[in-house]
Order: sequence, then C-alpha cells, then structure tokens
Amino acid sequence: MRKSILLASALAFATTAFSQNVIFEDNFDSYTLDGVAAQSGDWYTWNSGDVTTDAMVTDAYAASGTQSIAIDQAAGTDLVYDTGALTTGKYDVNFKILIPSGKEAYFNLLHNWVYTSTTGYEWSIDVYFSAGGDITWTAAGNDGGAVSFNHDEWVDIQVTADLDADLGIIYVNGVSVYSYQWSLINNTGAQGNNQMQAIDFYGYGPSGANGLFYIDDFSFVESTTVSTPTVEATELVMFPNPANEAVNFKLAGASNAQLNIFSLDGKMVASRSLSSKNGVITVSSANLESGIYFVEMISGAERSTQKLVVRH
Repeated sequence: MRKSILLASALAFATTAFSQNVIFEDNFDSYTLDGVAAQSGDWYTWNSGDVTTDAMVTDAYAASGTQSIAIDQAAGTDLVYDTGALTTGKYDVNFKILIPSGKEAYFNLLHNWVYTSTTGYEWSIDVYFSAGGDITWTAAGNDGGAVSFNHDEWVDIQVTADLDADLGIIYVNGVSVYSYQWSLINNTGAQGNNQMQAIDFYGYGPSGANGLFYIDDFSFVESTTVSTPTVEATELVMFPNPANEAVNFKLAGASNAQLNIFSLDGKMVASRSLSSKNGVITVSSANLESGIYFVEMISGAERSTQKLVVRH
C-alpha cells in the first residue's frame, strides 16, 4: 500500500565473514495460475478484508523456472510477506523485479504491520520505479534518487535491515545506492520502532496510475557473523559515544586499518589511517552537526560498521 517515497546515499558495509540462514524463499513455480496468498501460508493480502487484492501467479514472465507473480494496479494488488516482529539481527530481503515498458512499480518495508488490523502501520522505506526508468525512494524524512533501471529486464533488488546497527541499505543489481537509519519513519524522519515486520508489493507507481510489475526469486535471509579462527579479528573501540567535541578510536587485533566516517546522506566527513601501535587517536566532531553517523573500518579484506551519535 502506498505511503510516501524514499531517498538515499551510496554506502556498502559488510562484515568479515558471515553465514546465511534462508528463512523463506519462493520462485512461485509450485503454484497454480491463481492467487498466491490463497495458496500459500506465507503470503498475505494487505489486511484480512482485502482478499480480492491477491497477486496472480503468471507464466507470462519468469526469472527462473516458468512462473512469477504479477502486481497489477488495475487489479488492486497489495501483497505482503510478514517477516514477524524482529527487533535484533541482520536481515536481507532479495527479489527480482521486471517492469514492462511504459509501466511503473512500487514496494515498501514496514516497522509495524498486522494482517488483521487496518491501523497502526509504520513504514521504514518506500521505493518507486518510474515509467522513465528512474528508481526513487523515501526514507528518514527524505525524498530522493534517482538510480536508473531498464524496463523489460529483471532487476536484482536487495534491502538490508541491520537492526543491531539500526541501519537500512538498498542495493540495485548488487550495488548499494542508499543507506539510512532504519528506525526513522519514512516520510517524517521522526523516531519510530527499530523493528522489521513486513515487505509490501503494491500495485502502484510514482505517476499514480500506471503500476504493473512482476516479482520472482524472492528470499528472506538472516545474515549471521561467524568466527574465522585462522585470522585474528580486528576490533574497533570507539568512545565516547555519543560524542560532543571529539571521538576516540583504538584498534585491537590488527596492526593497520582505514577508518571512514559517513553522514546519513553518504558524505564522507572524516577519514584516518589507524595502527594498533599508535594507541588511541582522536577525531574532532566539533564541526559535525548533531545526528547519526556511520563509522566504517577496513582492515585488509575485513570491513565492519558501527553507528556514531554526535550530540552538541
């Protein structure tokens, strides 16, 4: 269901090593050519009164196998995957999307959603695909974009919700195009719930009247950091946090690293080379605006991210 639009910065963060726990995946080939929610206990219409807004399984397009699902504005399609009320961990929503020439698309992710209710929803992000080939979005109170895509081709989409870091990241064809504070409400930027509840595919588009698209190869994955016993892990110690005039950094477990600090709009505001031999280094935060920043630490092939809060 449409609610607002989102904007973004280009930032990619990863941990050194991770495993993936596939919670759910669906390529829609096991269904008959009918409504997917009516055949599956994993897909829902927007609420229990919207049984006519089911997404139809179709063999018109397929990224793999022979079938996908159609999200059609003319049919009022409004399909939801309920992740459950998650408040910790890191999760990836992955899917392929195809938009025919001249058509548009839209999806969103929510902090709060309940199938049996028509109120109490809270959105984290909205993503739009225009007839002109632009992807735009609304998140953390900002509207933005645009990233280009090709009609009539399958496009890989991933949205990461790192609830432990309170970080959301959007990827298009494997490239990060925006990062933002996950818990902020999409259109207002007000503080919301640091929770993940659902992803919604709604028959809509930025023009308001031209939504038609296809979804295939959907998966919902939990990413779990794992130990690497042959490599001593790098640890970045950061204090104080929240910071006022300055923030201190100290390395443990590695001799050298690169430290980059980014604002929520993706601008690098500071960069330093670190060495565990140097002890503590201090970076001034006096000229930074109060708010949320992301600290990226790179040591060889290892990369990690922490959240920094600046308060004046």
